[in-house]
Amino acid sequence: DRRGVALTRNESNYRLLLYLDRKRNNEVLVEKLAQILDLSEEGKNIFTTKIKNASRKSVISLMDNLGWDDLARIETNSHLLSGVSIESGIIRRYPYPNETAHFLGYVSLPSEREIDDNEQNLFMHPDFRLGKFGIEKSFDEALRGKYGVKYVEVNVHEMPLRTLSVKPAIEGSRLHLTIDFALQKYVTERIKDHVASIVVMDVKSGEILAYASSPTFDPNNFVEGVSKDYWQQLNNDPSKPLNNKPISALYPPGSTFKLMVALAALESGFNPNTHFYCNGSYQMGRRAFHCWKEGGHGSLDLMGGIKNSCNVYFFNVANQIGYEKFTDMAK
Repeated sequence: DRRGVALTRNESNYRLLLYLDRKRNNEVLVEKLAQILDLSEEGKNIFTTKIKNASRKSVISLMDNLGWDDLARIETNSHLLSGVSIESGIIRRYPYPNETAHFLGYVSLPSEREIDDNEQNLFMHPDFRLGKFGIEKSFDEALRGKYGVKYVEVNVHEMPLRTLSVKPAIEGSRLHLTIDFALQKYVTERIKDHVASIVVMDVKSGEILAYASSPTFDPNNFVEGVSKDYWQQLNNDPSKPLNNKPISALYPPGSTFKLMVALAALESGFNPNTHFYCNGSYQMGRRAFHCWKEGGHGSLDLMGGIKNSCNVYFFNVANQIGYEKFTDMAK
């Protein structure tokens, strides 16, 4: 953020890699892993789906965040697990998911389509993640840096035997946002129990100091590939937590629209010195439209109308110039 608070971090982790071999019975291998790791039926299905979708890859990551217990189980039973390897890697984490999800977005595994569109084999690497949403997507290449290269000697089945050489990766750029995290945390807390959004801007520079959408979601659940249950939970929620409300929800514009009417009036040749009297309401047909000030503002010109945000003044101006003028200006 603007004060140096880290909003994302890369954590070291251990990954369970599978070097693919067409001759291997992967169903038997998944069953062995399920017994060793005590996997649920959903866990087994995730492994099977990853193998099935990896038609063009030589190596895939079955698990991206192995705990010590699982790591020990795999190592103990490694003689039963042909083609399975444990390697250290990194994984993106979001330490403040509730406060940052909608503007930071998240990284996740590249889709088959994204792999097709990429000319390099970079997207095929099991450690690779792509910015999918928010700032992670907009600044993906800058944040990504340059990948490293490891030359590995393999046998006839493409199983790794030894590492020959390593060219280290180059860290990506650090991105300093205009967000003030202390303020961000405060506004997120204020709207957490509501369907709402807040954007706080610096009136002099236009910088976004806080940007919150509620309800929110946990971007950490997308990094390793979102589970079916969590995806359905988000999509079935009537308050639409995935909806980035500050930029994609529809809201009545409120008094900000008065400036559209003022601009349209001036461009139409309206005299800004024209006065209208506000007695607290504006009668149009059978309906009375009320001003926010119950007793009214009295006689106002355009400057006074803007200064006092007078509803009645702008009802009069809008009616005088016609709705076509201010709708064209708004568009």
